[in-house]
Order: sequence, then structure tokens, then C-alpha cells
Amino acid sequence: MILDRPYLDSLYERWNRPEYISPDPLETLTDYGNPGDREAAALTAACMAYGRVSALLPPLRRVLGVMGRHPRLYVTDRSEGDMARDLNGVVHRFARPAHLAALLAGAGAVIRRYGGLEAVFLEGRCWGRPRSSGHRPAKRSTRRSRASSRRCLTGQRLQTPAPLSAMDGAP
Repeated sequence: MILDRPYLDSLYERWNRPEYISPDPLETLTDYGNPGDREAAALTAACMAYGRVSALLPPLRRVLGVMGRHPRLYVTDRSEGDMARDLNGVVHRFARPAHLAALLAGAGAVIRRYGGLEAVFLEGRCWGRPRSSGHRPAKRSTRRSRASSRRCLTGQRLQTPAPLSAMDGAP
């Protein structure tokens, strides 16, 4: 078997069907027609996608419900404090409203600064230089990689995060 473009396209056509999505967090994205809204909702779903899907879908649907029909506008126009209040009572495993609000506020900061999440990754901004410079990131330790990702998602200089136990009364 040769993995060429026509073969991969045929697999895509065969399997990229709505009836094959469930149960998966992707099923929550089908209602968003605007790419920017789908992008903000998809990041939220991806970041919450740990643990069993049956345990994930109810809190994910609550978060997306709070974000409304236009998640992109929600993350770019609301303050982190307002989002934390909006998400009061939403808990997914160890993630509390303050944690979810920080994620959404970080996504909003990146969208405001770069115009979208996709733009950041396509330009290679997470590694400090546009990809067009020919720069390829060196292999890094897991800790440095996580630090780079955190800096990228917040759109700010890296700050040491508070331990989970110090945030919002988390255990």
C-alpha cells in the first residue's frame, strides 16, 4: 500500500462523516459555522479532553453553553474574572472555574494579538521566530516544551504558575 495523496483523500472521504464522530468531543463542534468560533470551541474541547468521554461531555457542553453561539467573541471580549464567574459550578476532574477561565482568557489574548490560534501555529510564533526564517526548534526537555506552550497560549512572557492547590480553593 502506498500512502500517496489520492489514497489518503479516499480515506478522508470514506471516514469523514458525522455519524462516525460520536462519542468524541468533536461532536460538540458541528454547530459552529464560523471558523473562528469553531477554533475557540475546539481548543476548549481539546484542552478538556482527558479522562473518559462520558465524563467530559457534560462539563464541556456547559462551558460551550456559557460561551454561546460565538465562542471567539466570548474569549476575546470577556475578562478572565467575568469568565470565572460565568463558569461558576463547572468542574471537570481537577479543573475548576478559575482554571478554565485562565485557559479561555489566554486563548482570547492570543486571538487578539495574532488574529487567531491557527495563525500563531502556522507562523511558528510559539518558538519565537516565524517559520519562514527556516528556524526549527531544538529538541527540548518536557519542562521547557510545556513552558514554551504556556507562553504561546497566553501571548505573554512566561510566568511561573501558582500550584493548583493555591488556585480557587482547589484540593
